[in-house]
Amino acid sequence: LLIQRLEQMNAVEAATATLSAPSLLHLGKGNVRAVHVWGIEPARRAKVTGFNKFLRRQGQSDKEPSFDVPGFPERIGGFVGIAVVAEPDEKTDEYDFAAIEKMIGQQVILTTGAVPAAQEYESAAAQVKRRTLKFTIVDIVFTGVYELDKKFVYLPIEELQEKLYPNESGRVADQIQIKLSPGTRADVAIAQIWGLWQNFVDEQLDGAWYLRNTDIETAEQMQNRYIAELRKQMGVLLLIFGVVSFGVVVLIFCIFYMIVRLKQKDIAIIKSCGAPSSSVALIFVGFGACVGMVGSGIGVAVGCVVTKNVNAIEAWVR
Repeated sequence: LLIQRLEQMNAVEAATATLSAPSLLHLGKGNVRAVHVWGIEPARRAKVTGFNKFLRRQGQSDKEPSFDVPGFPERIGGFVGIAVVAEPDEKTDEYDFAAIEKMIGQQVILTTGAVPAAQEYESAAAQVKRRTLKFTIVDIVFTGVYELDKKFVYLPIEELQEKLYPNESGRVADQIQIKLSPGTRADVAIAQIWGLWQNFVDEQLDGAWYLRNTDIETAEQMQNRYIAELRKQMGVLLLIFGVVSFGVVVLIFCIFYMIVRLKQKDIAIIKSCGAPSSSVALIFVGFGACVGMVGSGIGVAVGCVVTKNVNAIEAWVR
C-alpha cells in the first residue's frame, strides 16, 4: 500500500521494498560464508536500480528478472553474489566463469533468525530464534564491486518475511528504495515523501516508534563516507597532475625561449626588411598557437581512445 501511494506521486517514478538480515550460507561440506541476505522484488528492483544488468544469465534477456527455478516450480530460487561462491584470481583479478556457472541450479542452505516484533526490540526479553531456508541458486550477481559481490544473497521478499517475521500478516520491509522522476529535486522529493510517510504511519501503523526509527536519505547521503574517500583520492590526483602540468608549462616556456634566442639572426633579418616588432612577435605567437592546437587535438584523441578501451589496455599491460 505504501509503495502504491509512493508511485502515485509525481516526484516518484518507481519504488521497491527490501528486507534484510545477517545470515550464514552453507554452500557445501565445510564451506560456510557469512553473508547479508536481502529479500527483494526482482522486477521492481530492476526498474529502480537497473539490477537486472548485473545478473549473469537473466541480464542478457529482455524479460523481467525472476526467482523461478526452471523445471521445479515448488522450489525457492535465489541469487548470490559472485564472490560468495568464488574468489577472483590473485594475479589477474578475474573469475573462473565456467566453474561459477556450475553453481547455478545447486541447492544451498541459509541460516538466519526470526526477528521479534517492533514493540519488543527495546525489551530485554526479546530473543532471536534460528531459522533455516533451503533455496536453489538460479543466477549469479556480478556488480563489479567486490564488497557487494562478496556479502549479498538475494531471495524473494515473501519467503524471507515468512522466516524473519512469522507472526506478521501484512507485508514487511526495512527499506524502500525510490527512483525519482527526471528533473525532480531531491530535497523537494524528500519533504513530500516524509509527509506521505507520516500520514501512512498515522493511518496504518499507529505508532510513533516507526517515525523515530525512520530516515529518508538520498543515495549520495547514504554513501557519504565512501564518496568522501573518493574525493580525497581525487584531490591527491589533482594535486599530482597540477604539479606535473606546472612542470610541463615551465618546460614549454623554456623551449620557446630557446627558440627565440636561437632565431635572433632571423629576427634581425626580418626587422631589417622593415617588419615591425609586433609582426615578429606574431610569427612566434602563431607558431606556438599552431603547436598548441595540434598537441591538444592529438591529446584529446588519444585520451578518448584510452578512456574507451581502458579495460583492454589494462589487460594488455598486465
